[in-house]
Amino acid sequence: ARPIAIAAFFTSAQFAIECCLTIKPEAGQWRKVRLPKELTEHCQFGNCCQIDGAICFPPDQHNRQDVGYLVATADSIEDAIEEINRLAKLLPDGLECATKDLIGLIEKVHAGEKEGIEFSDQTVPEPASVIEA
Repeated sequence: ARPIAIAAFFTSAQFAIECCLTIKPEAGQWRKVRLPKELTEHCQFGNCCQIDGAICFPPDQHNRQDVGYLVATADSIEDAIEEINRLAKLLPDGLECATKDLIGLIEKVHAGEKEGIEFSDQTVPEPASVIEA
């Protein structure tokens, strides 16, 4: 078994999005997933190990569901959102990504902009446009 930890994600892109990854808890049971090769550099996990290519999460007394983050980067906000949605569709069964939480984040950015706080020189999309239908 090889331990895996959340590592720093360095990029030259202007924007990065991280969305929480969750897995359904099973009391007293190990949980495991196999990632498609395309997702390995976009997923960051903690409290797990890798065995025969599978990411394995040991049982935990608190039955935590959050296991890591899915990360997407791009040079525009819209492209970063499009990329996180594309990557989320590639996740294996049992692993979920909280992309809908981006709606609340975008709402907070808009509220800050109304108060004169500059987020970016790029136009921030409307919250409804964040999640694909």
